[in-house]
Amino acid sequence: MRKDNLIRLLLFGIVFILFGCSEDLFDKQINQNKDLIIKKVSMQDIQFKDNARLVKSVANLKQVQLNSSSRYVYNEAYDFYIDEENGVYLKKDSLESYTFPIYKTETDSTVTDIIFNKSATGDYDIILGKYDILKRDLADITLQELFQSDVEFINLIGKYGLPELVCFEEYSYVDTGVNVGADSELIFDWISTGSFCYMQYDNGGGGGDFSHISGGGIITGPIDSPHGVGGGSPTSNPCIKLKNLFDATKANIKPSLIALQNTITPTSTGENAVTFKKDTNGNFSNTPVPSTSNNSIVGPVGPNIYGEAHTHPLDVYPMFSWTDVNRLLELATYTSTSNLDSVVNMVVVQDDNGVFQTYALVYNNDGFGINTVEDVLNQPELNGCSKREKLNIYDNELGDKYQKDSNYERGFLRQFFGFNVSLYKANANLSNWSKLSINSITANVTTTPCN
Repeated sequence: MRKDNLIRLLLFGIVFILFGCSEDLFDKQINQNKDLIIKKVSMQDIQFKDNARLVKSVANLKQVQLNSSSRYVYNEAYDFYIDEENGVYLKKDSLESYTFPIYKTETDSTVTDIIFNKSATGDYDIILGKYDILKRDLADITLQELFQSDVEFINLIGKYGLPELVCFEEYSYVDTGVNVGADSELIFDWISTGSFCYMQYDNGGGGGDFSHISGGGIITGPIDSPHGVGGGSPTSNPCIKLKNLFDATKANIKPSLIALQNTITPTSTGENAVTFKKDTNGNFSNTPVPSTSNNSIVGPVGPNIYGEAHTHPLDVYPMFSWTDVNRLLELATYTSTSNLDSVVNMVVVQDDNGVFQTYALVYNNDGFGINTVEDVLNQPELNGCSKREKLNIYDNELGDKYQKDSNYERGFLRQFFGFNVSLYKANANLSNWSKLSINSITANVTTTPCN
């Protein structure tokens, strides 16, 4: 987590330190920042607010709390309650957020809050902020200690971790003046401004936070002229090149995939990955990427790297993200011309039934169609958004589809119908592949084994 970015990119260069819920402290901050609006709000204010999208997000949050059968990132959702009366509303230009403290039952609970954060689309993401700080220590903590602590932001509705959000976040330290229990002390809380964040994926992976955005990977080896968008065209059938990856005398990726499966357990956290390489002499190698402790991982790109496989832990949807498709573009962009035909991105998961699955993304054999991804990201309504922000928007949209339809294969194929990428699924013993396709009328998924 890049704490140096936090210092460089704070928009105001201050941290709001508010004591005692005094109104004049809000006024003081407003006077110092003329374009900043700070208000105290309650959940009831939101529920009756003339903002359908915000009201919908509040309703979605309550659904998340009540729906104990769903598998969400934060699976302890039933062990806290929200202080609905002591929220903070912040607005600067088009940036807007509502933040509410969360209280847990245990004495030494860590600081947690809920943020309704206005996205570029006008919808409100519901973000859970988890701080590696005990509430009892807040009164004595310094700003330096705060910035050095581990902070994780999780989109509750999209179910994706946003670990890099903290790098662009501001905070308010609030004595809410609220007692929880007759003999308890006043509640102190760091309030995240939420809406002053930018989505940062440099340290991300194809898992929880949908990373691997251009520029985020580590480029290895000399690259004189990376392939431009749309450059090159594969010549082999995807079935053939995928089956060749199981060839023990060549790529031999099966042991690496099994090793990735073994990292997915009920108690494991973070992600693992392996990079697939082929040098100029035709020598294959598969190199593990250092594992992470959060739902993200970064792998290298370069002329000798034609593909990779990464895991999704159990608290992340067992299917590709929008950013994973963009990662396929990255791999194709930076690999050598001789490796273009072999470009592949894989994900190893355990499905909702506890069965290991391996999926592969490849380009079709009738041309790359890379422009399809770029065209979608360059939609006029997203003008002014960075590529990272655009991918976050599409990742959240895909997450919404996965939430509504647990047939993740169908959800993915619906999202990418008409794209020049194909989805393949390996069999149980990792010896063959099947192409997955969707009927545009019936939405039925068809499985076609490779010959």
